[in-house]
Amino acid sequence: MRFLIVGAGAIGGFLAARLARGGHTVTVVARGPHLDAIRAHGLRLETIDGRVEAAMPVAAVADVRDAPAADVVAVTLKAHQIPALARPLAAAIGNAILMPIQNGVGWWYFQRHGGAHDGRVVRAVDPAGELAACLPALHTVPAFAYKSAQVVAPGVIRHIEDGTDRFVMGELDAAATPRLRELAGAFEGAHMAAVGGDVRQAMWNKLMGNVFANPVCALTRCTLGAVVNCPATRALALDLMRETSAVALALGQRVSVAPEARLQRAEAMAAAKPSMLQDLEAARPMELDAILGALVELATLSAVATPRIETLLACLRLVDEQRGAPRATLPVAASRQRQRDRQWLSRDRLRAADLSRPFKGGRVTAMPHGIRERALALSPILRCDQHLSHLTAAALLGMRLPERRLSRELHVTYRDAQRAMRRPDVVGHKTNAEAAVTVDLSNGAAQDTVGAGTDTLSNFEN
Repeated sequence: MRFLIVGAGAIGGFLAARLARGGHTVTVVARGPHLDAIRAHGLRLETIDGRVEAAMPVAAVADVRDAPAADVVAVTLKAHQIPALARPLAAAIGNAILMPIQNGVGWWYFQRHGGAHDGRVVRAVDPAGELAACLPALHTVPAFAYKSAQVVAPGVIRHIEDGTDRFVMGELDAAATPRLRELAGAFEGAHMAAVGGDVRQAMWNKLMGNVFANPVCALTRCTLGAVVNCPATRALALDLMRETSAVALALGQRVSVAPEARLQRAEAMAAAKPSMLQDLEAARPMELDAILGALVELATLSAVATPRIETLLACLRLVDEQRGAPRATLPVAASRQRQRDRQWLSRDRLRAADLSRPFKGGRVTAMPHGIRERALALSPILRCDQHLSHLTAAALLGMRLPERRLSRELHVTYRDAQRAMRRPDVVGHKTNAEAAVTVDLSNGAAQDTVGAGTDTLSNFEN
């Protein structure tokens, strides 16, 4: 099979090396020194003791738009990196299988769900609904990686073999399909245990570990062993897992792992630093929305109280703000009605006096003033075929512009639009161009969001 791995970090790099070793055609999307090393020497896979397991030549590109056609597109980026790539990913998928592999709640959770919330957008991980709109649910086969791996040098992945290593994958409608069997067979043939199953239950089982290991370790800056061996934080971990299990049950899913059993697994990995703590130490964005924000959103939707989870989320939001990572504190949608109906915000909350209205149809908690803050407030309103452009894009890319050329107006370009955007303080344009540059508004710098993915994912979290 032909595989495209978008994000050749720890899990993506491990997956690519094993698949290439198994005889499959593999292309990876990476960036920087990691990309240069893969192009020059291939991907090197090492065991924990430094023994070289494989050195596999794989094709490597810097942009998903430059990748060749594939049978499977595996996305191993972190959840917050994916929305900006909705359109390029959609173009790359074509008739291929899309396999997202992330921590936390997937944007796909209610796609082909069949229940009362079928088709609902999970706004914490898909703020503008771009992923749900652009990525075809019929092509989506999510997977969860139970694997410990780390990028130890450019082009070098080190992993720990464990009896629990496996990939759990499944169709969104839980059907046992020929393509699912073919996928599992490809993984098994590449010496990776693969299990077909209910991916929503697999998600909740993983969240039972993520919900305490990631946020508590990040907030305390302690290892996993320190958290589970302290009576106070051990009790907190149990309560967090009970709240998570209650949300799952309210949505029709029964978690199959007991909280105490999960803690026993954590004790066996006492020295582990969960990925959220590593991100905090490396000044990278933490996966707050995928692991905690989306969980609170589902809890609110299900009328389940999660006071401890909400407290952790609030504390880590403050940590983010103190280290200079501005964020939209409330999602913005195209209309108040849609925001109320499709999000976890109540009618009364949207009418609250503390909210501002920077653009028609949206609500935020503070009126933005600078161009970056205004772009951040507008971006959730934009569809996947709309982009910030012209002077706005130039300013966001850090270009020096005369002060007189900068105004309150934001420039937005539509691709193949019948009519340009008409909205106060927005200048609309039309284009037939395909390419777009992605800007990370969390730090104001332009970047290729298709990167190395998660540097380290512990076996416990996954």
